[in-house]
Parts: sequence; C-alpha cells; structure tokens
Amino acid sequence: MIKKGIGIIMSDTPVAAKKNILGSIETGRGIAAFLVVLYHASVHMDKETGERPFSSAFLFGHAGVDFFFVISGFIIFYVHRWHLGEPSRLPDYFMRRIARIYPLFWVALVFSMLMLVLKGEALPSFDVLSLDALLVPADSLVGVSWTLRHEMLFYALFGVFFIIGFANGAALCVIWAVVMLYFLAIGAGKETPFVFASYNLQFIMGMMVAYLAHTFTFSRLYSFMMLGGGVVLFFAVGYLENTGIMDGYADPARLYYGIPSAMIVLGCAQLDRYHAVRPWRAGVFFGSLSYSIYLMHLFGMAIGNQVLGVLGLGASLSSEMKMLYLTAAGLGFGVVTGLLIERPLQKMFQTQRKKQAQRTAQVV
Repeated sequence: MIKKGIGIIMSDTPVAAKKNILGSIETGRGIAAFLVVLYHASVHMDKETGERPFSSAFLFGHAGVDFFFVISGFIIFYVHRWHLGEPSRLPDYFMRRIARIYPLFWVALVFSMLMLVLKGEALPSFDVLSLDALLVPADSLVGVSWTLRHEMLFYALFGVFFIIGFANGAALCVIWAVVMLYFLAIGAGKETPFVFASYNLQFIMGMMVAYLAHTFTFSRLYSFMMLGGGVVLFFAVGYLENTGIMDGYADPARLYYGIPSAMIVLGCAQLDRYHAVRPWRAGVFFGSLSYSIYLMHLFGMAIGNQVLGVLGLGASLSSEMKMLYLTAAGLGFGVVTGLLIERPLQKMFQTQRKKQAQRTAQVV
C-alpha cells in the first residue's frame, strides 16, 4: 500500500532497502573527519602561538564528531533494519563491529605507547592498559578514542534489537532518549552516567533518519531543502560557537549540532535515491578511510611537527601555513595507515568470516 502526501510517499515495503543510498553518506564521513583534523590543527597552533589561524574559523570543527555519531546510528540501523528480531544474526553482527573498531584502535594504542617511551615517560600499569585496550569508559592514551567508547556502547545496545525485535527496540530507544533528555534538562554535565551522556542521543537521531529513509520517499525539492537547511543550520551553530555566543561543548550543543546533522543525512539519503547528487569520488575515498583518518591524524601531526623542527622550518612558516601543513600531515598519515593497515586487516577478517560461513554451511 502506498500513501501520497505533499511531496512525500509512504510505503509499507522496504523501498530504501532496494537501492544503495550510502554514497553521499560516505562523503559526509570524509567531511566530518576533515573537520576534526582542521580542529586539532587549529588547537595545536593555539597552544603553540596563543592564537588560532584563520580567525578561529575551525573552532567548531569538533562537531565533526556529532556528525559521525548521527551517521553511525543511520548506517547501523539502515543496514540491519530487516535483521532485527533474528537472534541468529547477532554473533555475526558483533564480530563485524569488533573487527571494525578494535584492530586499528590497538594499532593506535601501540603508537601511543611508543611515543611515551620515546619521550622517556612511564607507561601506565598493565591493568590500566588492559582496560584501555578493551575500550572500557575511562581515560585513554589515544586521546580521540573517547568517541569509540560511545560507539561500542551503542553497538552493544543495538545488539539487543536482534533479540527483542524492532518494536520493542524502538520502545527501548524512547526510554533511553527520555532519560538522556532528563539529564540534559537538569544540567547534570559530568555527573551524567556514561550510558545516558548527551552524545548518545545522536545515535538515536541517526536511527530515526534511517527509519524515515526506509519508510518514506521525499520529493527532490523536499530532499534538497532538507539537505540545504541542515547545512545552513549546522554552520550557523558553528558560527555561534566560533563567536562565543554558544558553548559548543555543553550538553545542549549535542542537539544543536545533532539535529542539523540528521537533516543533512536524511537529505543525502533521499537525493541518492534519485541519483540527484553525483558522489564526489575524492569524498567517497576519504570517507572510506575516515576511521583511519580520525584515529591516526594526531600521530601524523606530531610526526610532521617533528620534521619541521629537524629541518628548522617551523619559524619560517606563518601560522596559517603551518596549520595547513599539519592538516595535510594528519590527513596523509591517516590515509597511509588506512591503505596499508586498516584495509588489509578488514580484508583478512572478511576472508575469515567467509571461510567460517562456508564451514558452517557444510556442517548444516
């Protein structure tokens, strides 16, 4: 059955599942990673010179994380929507998530340990390193890995959906969101339990967008308006943060950045269905390596900074030029580690899963 509204088609068939609509979403991941790299390059220059290049234009770049979380919620629900309520798929789901997150994180953890050793600093105790390696919510040697702890929490909770099904899972999400909004409303801040931290709301936003992408078809005009409105609102919030009008690190900012991010993702998903937006090849390439770029770019910046020091060129560059140099170093290192480490690791795990599936089929 299909119901038509003004510019919207509602169907009880999985219309969105029939086509791949993740091309622009992948580009979005690349843009999000780029924003985070620009942010950290700007922060580095602020610590080194006391001022941020380009008039603090990239102060809001940390909001790339907000965009990442919305995209993550979207992709997980979009890919697994029709598997919910099938417990037999749960082991494969968890193996895919573990293989996606942990191996490259362990590489980053080893890099961090080596950097401590080279600086002559003591390593944390074995117990601390063990908890860090498991991504238990706590301090980490890998500074950006705090986001991975939120990711793993979301993956674990979403895994419950494979057991209880979509309807019960949706009810669970409503309860989870209500509690998170309660803590946000009372301004608990750092006192908020990790499971109810405001960042987790963005995963739910992403899942809601994926549900809409599965269920509705918006007209091209509506889709362009959704995408354009989301972009304008996202950068408007960024401007408010850059000018000091808004605190971009406060809990309410997770809504201010999350809602426009959700609009962007929904607009991209709908436009990809119409093939109205041709995927940007460079954007898709960087998006496919966004995890490596995000996790490894700080190491690239540190190495790049050391190279400048050895060559004696640091003082000869303007703050803007040095920031761009550090940005390129971070992106470059992330791309190289993605191509040489992450992709081979993922291929290895995919091969192992296929072999295991074949062995299971033979037994059955």
